[in-house]
Amino acid sequence: MTNDGLDTARALALDADDLFREQVREARRQPIEDKAFAGAELFDLAVGFTMAGIRAEHPDADGPRALDLLRERLDLARRLEDAP
Repeated sequence: MTNDGLDTARALALDADDLFREQVREARRQPIEDKAFAGAELFDLAVGFTMAGIRAEHPDADGPRALDLLRERLDLARRLEDAP
């Protein structure tokens, strides 16, 4: 194998690093209100994915039961975050 593949991988990694740094710079310039709204949107997206997983694992669960399972998962996540 030649170094061409490694050089390409390094170049892509540098490009990814540059892209990430630019995203960080943009986020720092963003008004706090926009950051709060983005956080709420990300939470809603995460809840949607979690609910899809719950429905896949529990196809017979109705809406209220699926919400109960979501609450249980959120409670577990909080306890795990608070654990020493």
